Amino acid sequence: MFLFWRLVLSHVLGDFPLQTDSIYFLKVKSKLGSLVHGLVFIVLNLLLGWPYLGNKLVFGFFIAIGLLHAIIDRIKISFKGRYTQGETVITFISDQLIHLAIIALVIPFRLPPPQTLSTHGLASLYYNDKFIFYSIAYVLVSFGGFIFST
Repeated sequence: MFLFWRLVLSHVLGDFPLQTDSIYFLKVKSKLGSLVHGLVFIVLNLLLGWPYLGNKLVFGFFIAIGLLHAIIDRIKISFKGRYTQGETVITFISDQLIHLAIIALVIPFRLPPPQTLSTHGLASLYYNDKFIFYSIAYVLVSFGGFIFST
């Protein structure tokens, strides 16, 4: 579960604070925008999953998550154009659940948490599950709540 929670953090960072208005509008206009958005996920997955980069299967999974994210968002945009309601709470939550289900595919890998390399500075935060959970919650509350205000 160690890697799963770091990939969830990668997801919420990429879908909320790092999906700028420029990336969003590019994503809506063209497939290139979805690809750029997917590349953000690949980079985040590699950064937050760095202890597992030596595992070729996991490395490929990190890339696949980003590419699947781009494809799912592209499909969502094409469906969104067909309905006048645009983004609703249901489409928002459905989209997030699909992304989380894909991330959950990492769980059967049964990867142990990496050996703690340092208990100082940023490394101590990376290995601290509470910090990861609080970070996920902070991003969701700060950036994800917009859908409920519309």
